[in-house]
Amino acid sequence: MKKYLFSFLLLCSIFSYGQTTKSTIKEIETATQNLQSIDSINANIKRFKDSLATANYNRNNESVINSINTESNKAAKKKAFLRIAFELGMLVILIFGLQRKTRKTTT
Repeated sequence: MKKYLFSFLLLCSIFSYGQTTKSTIKEIETATQNLQSIDSINANIKRFKDSLATANYNRNNESVINSINTESNKAAKKKAFLRIAFELGMLVILIFGLQRKTRKTTT
């Protein structure tokens, strides 16, 4: 009698802890679909973050290029004004020298 009771309880415990195959297969399929959708969402998020990083990098490069361009424009303007001032000074010296020569010949 003890053997029968023991075997009955053993069988009951085995069946109570067992899993049904239909529900586990469906659960596994839904879990894998959920994981695949999560993976695709994560991939989309990563691509979006990469595109934002690229945009920020390009924006920073654009600002650096603009600052270099403005500095070179300032330097070019400064050089141009110096050339104009030098040429005007040479013109004044030329005019002064020509007037002096003409005065010496008339007196």
